[in-house]
Amino acid sequence: MLYPSLLYGSTSYSQEGEDIVLNFLFENKEGYKGFYVDIGTHHPFRFSNTAYFYKQGWQGINIEPTPGAIEVFNRF
Repeated sequence: MLYPSLLYGSTSYSQEGEDIVLNFLFENKEGYKGFYVDIGTHHPFRFSNTAYFYKQGWQGINIEPTPGAIEVFNRF
């Protein structure tokens, strides 16, 4: 299935395009800013399900138990 966001060239940061699929649910809600909780965040933008939404003005909580991974996350 092609989602409208894919037709317009949206950048996906998640591993399998989950962020684009979720965006499809919210793209008709102009000005909508959500809140996310990402557990096992891994990296600030590589395979990130929340980087796209952060760049769209959403706020949230990112939780990463691996010390090396959270250090990279905190730099960005």
